[in-house]
Formats: sequence, structure tokens, C-alpha cells
Amino acid sequence: MTGRLRVAVVGPGGIGGLLAAVLARGGAEVTCVARQHTATWIAAEGITVRSATLGNFTVPVTAATRLPSPPDVCLVTVKSPGLEAAMAAIAPATLGDAAVIPLLNGVEHLDTPP
Repeated sequence: MTGRLRVAVVGPGGIGGLLAAVLARGGAEVTCVARQHTATWIAAEGITVRSATLGNFTVPVTAATRLPSPPDVCLVTVKSPGLEAAMAAIAPATLGDAAVIPLLNGVEHLDTPP
């Protein structure tokens, strides 16, 4: 791989937002895929972290309602009830050969048909 690591974070809430911010601060090219309101906010304000361990910082990241280009890695960090809607925002052709890392939270995970 040449250049910066390209990471898509689908569901930039508590876990996804933290991972997106830390990766962006470390030099990765991060795109957050979220609902319109959240994507607009993140595009305008960036992601702010306030942490006793990591410090306080704000980083700019790209934000969109659909995955715009293939990443190297795709972190799926939505709550389990939002998985189906989140997957609709990621066209398989746009995902390409990305490594997909599910970090779902919630009590139960949805049964997804093959």
C-alpha cells in the first residue's frame, strides 16, 4: 500500500467517532458514513475528543451519507438495529476489496439473509 491508509467508519457514534478521530489524528484518510444530519455536522465541525488518556483534540474528517470511494479498511460501528440501513449506504462495488471490521454493539445482532 502506498500513501495514507484510507478508512471508512460507518456509524460515527461513540465508538466509531473515537476510532475515526484517533485514526485521523494519526494520519489516516478517514471518511465517516452517517445519516445526513450527522454527516453535515461532522463535515462542518470535525470530530472532537475529550479524553483524560488521549487528550482533548478536534480533527477534520470527510463525511458523507454514502461511501464515495473504496477504502482500505471499513469499520462498521453501528448499533445492531441500524445495520441494515448502514449497509445500504455502502455499495459493494464502492467497497471494493476493503477489509471490513464489524464492531457492532447492541444486545442482539440482526439475522441477515445470505
